[in-house]
Amino acid sequence: MSARGLGTVGTAEIVDPTARTKHEVDLLAMAPGERPQNPRAAITLIGEAKATVQPRGLKDLERLEHIRTLLADQRHRPDDATLALFSLQGFHPDVIDAAGHRRDVLLVDISALYGDGPPRPEMTWPKVA
Repeated sequence: MSARGLGTVGTAEIVDPTARTKHEVDLLAMAPGERPQNPRAAITLIGEAKATVQPRGLKDLERLEHIRTLLADQRHRPDDATLALFSLQGFHPDVIDAAGHRRDVLLVDISALYGDGPPRPEMTWPKVA
């Protein structure tokens, strides 16, 4: 996915009616031409950024999967969205392994963020239709 594959980018709070809570999303990108107010908006990226001392793990990826489900339940179109984890301290082996088997997951560590290396070497941005 290139920058040309993204439309409006921002943060969001996603309502979880079953758990009676809201989930904060650090990065939500719409498909080009989509508007956030559109109830059937196509979403291309759902991301979480953490600057904690703990590496990110499979629970973080599962949280993004849950948010994608909530967005679909709210009639948005997140089925092709990339799930992106950004981490200051890197990633646990469980999430690295999971990402290596999926085309919809992007892991970005600090060196990739500052341009000193690519996102996880085995990862590439999925193409946007």
